[in-house]
Amino acid sequence: MNEELYLIFHELNPASSVAIGHSFKEAPKMILLIEFLKSANTNFKSTKAINYIYQSEIKTVPYSKLVNRFYKLRQQLMEWLYLYLKKTDDNSTKEEQTLSFVRYLYRNNQYKDAFERALVLEKHCLSLNLFELLPEILNIIVETRMYLFEETAGDAFNDGERLLECINLEQAWRKMQYYYNQSYYDVQLEDYQKMLANLRKVVAPYKHFPRFEIMYHFIAFGRGCTVLGYLLKSNNVLMRHLNKLNQLMQRYPDIPLAFLEAQHKKRTLHRLLMLKISFTFIETNPLNYVKHYTKELF
Repeated sequence: MNEELYLIFHELNPASSVAIGHSFKEAPKMILLIEFLKSANTNFKSTKAINYIYQSEIKTVPYSKLVNRFYKLRQQLMEWLYLYLKKTDDNSTKEEQTLSFVRYLYRNNQYKDAFERALVLEKHCLSLNLFELLPEILNIIVETRMYLFEETAGDAFNDGERLLECINLEQAWRKMQYYYNQSYYDVQLEDYQKMLANLRKVVAPYKHFPRFEIMYHFIAFGRGCTVLGYLLKSNNVLMRHLNKLNQLMQRYPDIPLAFLEAQHKKRTLHRLLMLKISFTFIETNPLNYVKHYTKELF
């Protein structure tokens, strides 16, 4: 943990250094730890830090107590650094922030810590279907396992199999994003039906991942709301898509829709609300909509 603390601390920019000094201005032991870190080496020993921070107590307090105090002090600083870095990066999700730190550990030869954190992150991202991040996470797992030389060949083989699966998942998800973007454009009924058929082909092998199904029903409902002929004669089909979408979103509230972003929940709810308003208006005022639609065309 000493190396990890050192690496994170020295990533702070000048403004952050001012913030940390202000936060602990009334904590003299923490100030001493911060001073120590400024001049310490990457692989500093805990004994050296303890002797620096508790030099006035070395002769009067049992050394074991000082060790425990140092561990608690170090943990407190680690937690502050993690929390502060997250607060100063509002444009990234916590998963992206974690991956960024794992990547940093890997590039600075902290293979064991990077490996352990990557394993936890992989499991978390799989649970949320974050296909965009998984290939890089698995790459780090594969690479760090090679450097550690402490795992069996079977584990390494499984890493490779999971990496290939994640690559395929990401490729399939990029296709879903393509159709999501295409759904913004005006299309005719034939184009809409063709889009749904292509979507079903992409989704079919990955139905056990709810994010694919959520995206399918979102596109089917959202795009269907703008296809005049389909909406006027098949609003019951669109309602089934909407009901299924609502069920899935309630069951999996933390799974993002199309793109991984810090405010994905608000963006998805906003767009879905606009689609529901359009659907309700057209469903209850079909003649007015037809007049408006034909006027736009001619």
